[in-house]
Amino acid sequence: MSKIFLGDSHLGHGIAHKEKFLTFLKNIECESLFLIGDIFDTWFKSYEKIKKENKEFFDILKDKTCRGVKIYYVLGNHENEDVEIDKDFNNINLYNSLVLKLNDIKVKVIHGSQFDYTITRCRFLMRLSYFFQKIILSFIGKSAFKFFRISIAKILGKDKGLLQSIRNEILNYYKDDFDAVIIGHTHFPEIIKLDNNFIFMNCGDWMEEGHDTYIEYDNGEFKLKYFDGKEISNFDAKQMNVLQIKSI
Repeated sequence: MSKIFLGDSHLGHGIAHKEKFLTFLKNIECESLFLIGDIFDTWFKSYEKIKKENKEFFDILKDKTCRGVKIYYVLGNHENEDVEIDKDFNNINLYNSLVLKLNDIKVKVIHGSQFDYTITRCRFLMRLSYFFQKIILSFIGKSAFKFFRISIAKILGKDKGLLQSIRNEILNYYKDDFDAVIIGHTHFPEIIKLDNNFIFMNCGDWMEEGHDTYIEYDNGEFKLKYFDGKEISNFDAKQMNVLQIKSI
C-alpha cells in the first residue's frame, strides 16, 4: 500500500477547507500517513478549542491507527508547544523532521518554515498579522480578510523570490546527504528536480482555492495529486502556482 504525505490543513482557521480535508482523510487508504505540519492553526485558536471543534479529525486518526496505519506527525510553525497529539494517541509521535529510506532514495521530511526568512526574521510581525486577521474575519468577513491576507503577503515578500529562496536554501542544506526533500509550508504544490537531480517536493495545502493536494508514494514513484485522486501534471502545478502567486 501507499504512503501519503500532506499538510497545511490549518484546522481552526476561518478559511480552512475543513470538510474536504476530513472527507479525504477518512476515505484514503494507505500504509503510512505523514502529516507535515500546520495541521492545526494555533496562531488562530488554542489547541484545546481546535480539539473541541474537530473531534471528527481525532476519530479518523483513531480509526486509522486501530486498522494498523502508521501515522507520523511533523510539527509546523503554526503549531505551538501546547499541541500534544502524542498524548492523545499512544502510537503517534511528534517530530521536528524525519529521515526515510524509500527503495534507494534517501528522503528528508520537514515542514519547511525553517528556511523561510519571513518566519525566521519577522516572526513577531507574522503573529501580529494574525491578531488583525482574526478581527477582520470576525467583523468584516472572508472577502475583506482575503484582501488583507494578500496585502500582508506582498509586504513580506511572499512571491517568486521567496519561493526560490526556500528551494535554494533547502538544496544547499540537504543536497550532500539526501536525494530528496518533502515539505509543506509555502502552499505551493510541486515536484521538481533541482541541481544534481535533487528532488524537491511540496505536498501543497488544504486552504488555498483550487489546491487541496497531497503526495503519494507507491510502487517506487512519487505523485502529486488532487484530493479526488487525479494526478497533477508538471504543467498543471505550474499554472496553479502562477495563479496563486498573483492572488496570494
